[in-house]
Amino acid sequence: MRPQRARKAASSTDRLLPLPRGDASAGPAARHRLPLSVIAHLLVSVDLLLLIAAGLLSILATKHLGDDGVVGRHLLAVTLAALAASAVLRHRRAYHITRLFLPKVQARFVASSLATGFVVLLCSLALQEGIDGRLLTWSVCWLTFAGLVVLAGKLPIWHLLAHWRNRGVLTRRVAIVGATEAGREIAARYDSKDLGAEIVGFYDDSALQNGQGLGDLPLLGGTDQLIEEAQRGSVDAVILTGRTPAIKDAYARLCNLATETYVLPDAQSTIGLRLTTICGIPVCAVEQGPLSDWQVMKKALLDRSVAAMLLLVLSPILLLISVLIKLDSRGPVLFRQTRIGFNNVPFLCYKFRTMYSHMADPLADVQTVRGDRRVTRVGRWLRRLSLDELPQVLNVLLGDMSLVGPRPHAPNTKAGGRLFTEAVEGYARRHRIKPGITGWAQVNGWRGETATVEQIEQRVKYDLYYTANWSLLFDLRILLLTLVRGMSGPQAY
Repeated sequence: MRPQRARKAASSTDRLLPLPRGDASAGPAARHRLPLSVIAHLLVSVDLLLLIAAGLLSILATKHLGDDGVVGRHLLAVTLAALAASAVLRHRRAYHITRLFLPKVQARFVASSLATGFVVLLCSLALQEGIDGRLLTWSVCWLTFAGLVVLAGKLPIWHLLAHWRNRGVLTRRVAIVGATEAGREIAARYDSKDLGAEIVGFYDDSALQNGQGLGDLPLLGGTDQLIEEAQRGSVDAVILTGRTPAIKDAYARLCNLATETYVLPDAQSTIGLRLTTICGIPVCAVEQGPLSDWQVMKKALLDRSVAAMLLLVLSPILLLISVLIKLDSRGPVLFRQTRIGFNNVPFLCYKFRTMYSHMADPLADVQTVRGDRRVTRVGRWLRRLSLDELPQVLNVLLGDMSLVGPRPHAPNTKAGGRLFTEAVEGYARRHRIKPGITGWAQVNGWRGETATVEQIEQRVKYDLYYTANWSLLFDLRILLLTLVRGMSGPQAY
């Protein structure tokens, strides 16, 4: 598997991205939004469990628990019926945010799904043992219990969703770039019934300078302010409007962030782009996050569970290394270094200290080379075996890093005397996914010192390939390759 050629952005883009100042420890966004796709998956699971629970209640009500064979056959039939009913609900988009708050519509969806499940239940029972009056009575009992349980289960869910909606937890915040006539038209056409999205205001550099009036929506700032809000997570999506040069300039600066980016459809300039709607407005998607909300949750669950297990299993080794570091040289056990992480936001990365304290290089102005005199005796072995990276398990638990992803770099790291952001076009696009302890580039040999521009270019190619082709199996494959090939190698020093 070879990395695809990364899409290039303007080289000035990376230079405009903010770098950390001082002890930057910016964390995830302060405003939390529950992804609608994740909520939909959870609701599907809840309804499925409720439908199966209705089958258990039916078994209890008809007193068939004394026959294990009957219980097993009935549970199989109920599971098939529940899966069929759940499939109908998903097919009819019953979990769409705009339909979850319509009781009459939900009642129709539940009725049609239960009718389908009832037919599947009868067919399953007929194939297993034939239909008689007793089984028909039991099937009707399941249908009754299922209707009552599912509708009753939706009441607290509706109450909770309404509470989240009022607090803005379910709302995707959308910004309009360009205080133009098209931008004002978008604001005027905004469909307030789209409960999953809300237009927060305009961002426009020229309007900010001219004091241009915009009507009902506020002018929140220019592109710099928009980038800051997107990095904090206060803006989830952006709609670009205005002249083509202005759109290209704004896109060049926003494409390295995890924010979704859309433009107004135009027959001549949007051929090949995916048409969609946002806030009830037809737009073209030009940039979307590499991972869906559901994929982000699956990756986070893998990261946190494995990291917690590793921290427990490796605690004796971590303690031993800490003692050896203290015995070898003066200074703290852990070395904290500012690195650029997800969405180009800086964070504090933890490592075991491998250098003498008075020679530490927090911003990586000078890369470590073979035989570096700054490295301690214990540090030399730790670096050779990559054991100095183990404390980054704490970064995974804190949510700053992932087990697998592009390796985070310090802001002043250079290749061939040039900053990474200047040496490689589109370098910052690798920050659209969380950085990792190990990655696709590392298991393919691209690690260690980057003395030449070609070395960092190869790393970025592999990183962008990983970002574009992520899957849970891909992560597991990289973790397995890390164990098989080991963390040591000729580039580790």
